[in-house]
Amino acid sequence: MDDTFDVRPYLRSLWQARYWLLGSALLAAILTYGLLSLLPEQYEATSLIAISEPRLVVQLDPRIDSAGDRQIDEAYPELAISDEILRQLLAQMEPVADINNTRDLARLVTAEAGADNTLLRLTVAHTEAAVSARIVNLWSEIFVAWANEVLGAQGESQLLFFSEQLAAAAAEWSTAQTVLTEFQARNRGPLLDNEILALQTEQTELLTELSDLTTLRLELDTFQTSLQTGAPSYADQVTLLMLQLRVYGSDPGGSLQFQLGAEAPGDIQPAELPTEITELLTAVDSKEAALLTALTAIEPALLNRQAERQALEAEELILRNDVTVAEETVRALALKVEEEKIVTQDATKGVRLASLAGVPGAPAGPSRLLLSLLAAVLGGGLAAGMVLLSFWWRAGETV
Repeated sequence: MDDTFDVRPYLRSLWQARYWLLGSALLAAILTYGLLSLLPEQYEATSLIAISEPRLVVQLDPRIDSAGDRQIDEAYPELAISDEILRQLLAQMEPVADINNTRDLARLVTAEAGADNTLLRLTVAHTEAAVSARIVNLWSEIFVAWANEVLGAQGESQLLFFSEQLAAAAAEWSTAQTVLTEFQARNRGPLLDNEILALQTEQTELLTELSDLTTLRLELDTFQTSLQTGAPSYADQVTLLMLQLRVYGSDPGGSLQFQLGAEAPGDIQPAELPTEITELLTAVDSKEAALLTALTAIEPALLNRQAERQALEAEELILRNDVTVAEETVRALALKVEEEKIVTQDATKGVRLASLAGVPGAPAGPSRLLLSLLAAVLGGGLAAGMVLLSFWWRAGETV
């Protein structure tokens, strides 16, 4: 079985239809050239605009970090064909027959960014080469002036904003200082400290005296018990005298009723000493009651003064914190204002015209002849395909 494919019949069929194929290619070329001749040629003129970033990046204080200038490089192409720019261009350009409004103008203009977004390419396509060059150059000048005006106003507005914030912060700082000064003028803190110290000292003294009375009571009870076990002696008289001195010694209203006599210890009446001891115990009870009353009166007074002192300390802390915060805010805003002044004075930032467009010498796009040749190739190829398909179909019917 022979699996070879003979192409000679197909080539023979193409050769036989060579005139038809050439005619098809020629017809396609003529039709394409004719159609292209009906369309007016477009001349494109292009100007270049350079977008420069600020040379200086200043940050004197990191505490206030503004969001910074938004990167609007990608927005420049859309801004260039905005209605505002097109209205200005239409108003300033020389009259053109086929341009009556911004819609007609928008169909002719194109704006696209360069490779690194620092270059903007403006293009105008028109049937007249001189008109396209004239429009694109005027368009570039209008856009550069408008963009620099907007960017410059943005920098000045930021400077004005931070200056206003600085003035407001300075006023708040002054107010906080005034409030703190007025508070210090009426602050009873030092006086309360002295009163608290005096009350605490008095309280300590009363507690010490109360403790001494408790000890004295125990001694009196012990002495009273010892008298019940035997007859009083001369030493008991001395002990009683010492106890009387301790009970009445610090009391101006007290008096010593017991006097030492010349009697021998054995002549002392046993009934006299218990009576004296009972009177001493009564005096101790009276003094303890007075001390407890005094302590009870001191406690609320001391607590009230301590609470008042704590309230004054808390108020003073808040006022001093307000002054500190206001001062730090003023310092930070002052540095931010200086930053904006430096950035605003930076002349390197802005939009500049890099290149004006010349009058294009040739229409844009591929030439009519080249397109006609391509049409001829396509037309001839299509005709060859039809010939081969027809031959294959007839060969199949004869099998």
